[in-house]
Amino acid sequence: MTVSKLGATIKDARKAKGLTQEALAKEMHVSTGTISKWESGSNTPDIFKMQKLAQILDIPSTIFAIFFPPFFYFIIIFKNLYPFFP
Repeated sequence: MTVSKLGATIKDARKAKGLTQEALAKEMHVSTGTISKWESGSNTPDIFKMQKLAQILDIPSTIFAIFFPPFFYFIIIFKNLYPFFP
C-alpha cells in the first residue's frame, strides 16, 4: 500500500463513520492539519497513533504494517493484548 492509498483509506473510513476532519482530530488529540496531511498522503501517523486511528475508524491496524518493520508491528499487536502497556 502506498502512502497516498493509505491516505485515501483513512479519508474513506472517516467519511464512512460520518466524522469530519475536525471531529477525528479532536478524538485523536491532533490538529485538523495533521488529519489533512494523513489523508493527502504527505505524512503518516506514528505507530501509536495508527492503533488509535484504527480503533476509532473501525479499520484493521494491519493496513499500517507495510510502513513499519516487524518489531513495530509487534508493538501494535502487543498493545492490543495488553492495553496497560505504555
